[in-house]
Amino acid sequence: FDARRTPVYINGIPLNDPEDHALYFFDLPDFASTVDNIQVQRGVGNALYGDAAFAGSINMLTSPLSHDREVLMEQGYGGFLSDGKQVGIMRKSAVRFSTGLMENGWSLTGKWARQYSDGYRKESWYKGTSYFLSVGRLDPKMITTINIYGGPIKTHASWWGITRETMAVNRRTNPYTYDDESDNFNQPHFEFHNIFNLNDRVTLYNTLYYIRGTGYYEEYRYADWGARLYDYNLSDDPDIYSDLIRRKRGIKGQWGVNSQAEFCGADSRSLIGGSYYFFESEHWGEVIWAEEREPSFLSYNIPFRYCEHFGKIHNLSFFGSHTHHIAGRWTLSGALQMKYHHLNAHQTPMGIYSGHIYGVDWLFLSPRLGAAYAVNEKLSTFAGFAISSHVPNDDMLDDTDDPADRPRLEIIGEENGMTKYGDPLVKPERVYDFELGANYRNSNISFDVNLYWMEHRHAIVPDGGVNDDGFPTFSNAERAVHRGIETAWVWKVRPHLKIEGNYSINDNVVKEHSQPVYDYENGTVYFVDRSGAPVPQFPKYLANLAVEYDIGSTQLVYRLRSVGRQFPYFDGRYADRGGEPVDVSIAPYTVSSIKACLRLGSLLSGTDLTLEGRIDNLFNHKHETFGVYYRDKWTDQYYYWPGAERNWFVNLKLAVK
Repeated sequence: FDARRTPVYINGIPLNDPEDHALYFFDLPDFASTVDNIQVQRGVGNALYGDAAFAGSINMLTSPLSHDREVLMEQGYGGFLSDGKQVGIMRKSAVRFSTGLMENGWSLTGKWARQYSDGYRKESWYKGTSYFLSVGRLDPKMITTINIYGGPIKTHASWWGITRETMAVNRRTNPYTYDDESDNFNQPHFEFHNIFNLNDRVTLYNTLYYIRGTGYYEEYRYADWGARLYDYNLSDDPDIYSDLIRRKRGIKGQWGVNSQAEFCGADSRSLIGGSYYFFESEHWGEVIWAEEREPSFLSYNIPFRYCEHFGKIHNLSFFGSHTHHIAGRWTLSGALQMKYHHLNAHQTPMGIYSGHIYGVDWLFLSPRLGAAYAVNEKLSTFAGFAISSHVPNDDMLDDTDDPADRPRLEIIGEENGMTKYGDPLVKPERVYDFELGANYRNSNISFDVNLYWMEHRHAIVPDGGVNDDGFPTFSNAERAVHRGIETAWVWKVRPHLKIEGNYSINDNVVKEHSQPVYDYENGTVYFVDRSGAPVPQFPKYLANLAVEYDIGSTQLVYRLRSVGRQFPYFDGRYADRGGEPVDVSIAPYTVSSIKACLRLGSLLSGTDLTLEGRIDNLFNHKHETFGVYYRDKWTDQYYYWPGAERNWFVNLKLAVK
């Protein structure tokens, strides 16, 4: 499943954007260097602070209170290759420090980093500066931590795909050629964490946080691509097309609290907790230049604001879970979550933007049950059942940047010249998940296998359109099924040699779906039966392999990643083009990498020097990573995203103790 249905947290704080549910890791340059460990809970259910998940949940924990005092300096350099020639560079500079745990119980950790990349595709450069500061205090029964981190970034637009005809000529082609076609954003995070041990059996966890995001992206809109002054409130004539430059700006703020209590017994563990956050945003579009101008346009101030909308979200959840061990063999677990989600949207009436106000409420109850049986010390089996729900993201309900679009909600009347709306036409996705599996462990080998069957009701699937920001649009399928087998293994061949990997084979099918399709020529909507079609954008299999050799001062790691066939749209593998079947699927691909780490030792007393190097896409396999079907009144085409060819990076680290 994609990132929109996979909750990701930093220290238990949700990272997914509350409006579009997407993940924007590029807003956190070099953040991985501050992460101490990553917790992954696979499968459907409720994890961490009760957020519902489809694929699983990921929680990244930043460095805890350190007992060691250290200053670490890094300098890295690398490059992208294309047809054997270097076409772009990468640079990284970073400094980190830690005071260690001081005698008074305080600890201070910080980092500054600067990253730059030309990118693989033309004009896909990225530059970002990151910072991280953590102040902690250790008391006999309490740990308190304050974290502040973030980093302003700027990157040139390269988020749209290209046709295979274009790829055959130059796979590095980027349709965005305007010099300032860029995304500019800054999103600092502020966190307060407290862990308090009431006694040996009860522990309280509390977190307060605030996240603020500000920024914009700038675009050159071409007259030949359909840019009309009318759509930007700059003309009453819908037939005047013009090249213009627009900016989409946004300000976001999110306040939240997470609390839970843990109760540990001799054979049991219970959690009771809840979370709440309030999110608000302001978005607006402005024109900063236009080639064609009517006389009335000359009187407008530049930049000219042509649309704006506001959003507010209240998210409240309560959950409880209990795990109990019986007779040393059985482990029974259960969890129950109640979640309330309220969305309020307000679009200001501005010219052709008619304006609207609506509020939507969702209330979900999600249970989870599981049982495990230990056959012996090495082998155990388990079974589980869970129900989870996912609300539509904002652009599924209303593409507020499109003046012709209207909220996808029931119309129940009119009041004071404004339309009154009811329930959303795009329904929340709900899944019923059944799982059965086994685990085997001994001193040198571990093996896991899991079978799953996921029944989706009102499954959210791509409907073949793309909104004004380039994101695919979606609709509901009455029923869809995801089923498959997952395996994972680790083999310690020798003390210095380890092989690990995982493999999953999946079947993703739309069982019932009448897809609405808009006929631009006639201005009507007709329906196409998609029952039996593969769910778009789900690979048929996923596989990973890692071979790690570590001896003395040297470490070598070889990694292989294989991704099965994907279907950009409901057509499956072949689409009809002029009476001929054309393969439009994304072919399976396998890429690998090799990494070497050499510990060079001390240059001076109290220092440690390490040299790291890696090569990605080692065998220079040219492949596609993603694809969409794009349909509007001008275009009926498939677009694909090319994967980077061979690239390399070398990093030198100097630690001063």
